[in-house]
Amino acid sequence: MSETSTASERRRFTRVPFDTQAQITRGDQVIKVILLDLCLQGALIELVNGEILNRGEQVRLELLLDGLETVISMESEVAYVQGKNIGLRCRALDLDSITHLRRLVELNLGDAELFQREIALLGQPIVLPVPT
Repeated sequence: MSETSTASERRRFTRVPFDTQAQITRGDQVIKVILLDLCLQGALIELVNGEILNRGEQVRLELLLDGLETVISMESEVAYVQGKNIGLRCRALDLDSITHLRRLVELNLGDAELFQREIALLGQPIVLPVPT
C-alpha cells in the first residue's frame, strides 16, 4: 500500500479547495507555496521553487486572507511528500486562526451536518490500521 493511499484511507476530514496567498516558515526561511486545499486538521500545498521538505519536519503555514488583513497561522508537521505536493498535519492554532479556519471550512463545505460531524472528530484520537 502506498503512503498516499494510506493517508487517504485515514482521512476523516473533508478537504476543501481554497485559493489564497500562502507561505510556510521553516526557521528563518519563508517559502511561498500554492495552497491546494485545507481541512480542520491540515492542508495540502505545492512547492513552487524547488524547495525540499521532509516528512516529520516542523513548519508554520500562513494563509493570507482578506488582502493580507487576516492571517491563519498553523503550526504544522509534514505528514507526507509526493513530488512537489506536501501534506501538512496541523499541530497548533491560535484562537483567531482556529476561528477563521472553522468559518472558512464551514462555508466551503456547504453541509452543516457534515461540518458538525467533523468538529466532533477533532477531539478524538486517530486510530491507524495495524500492518499485516
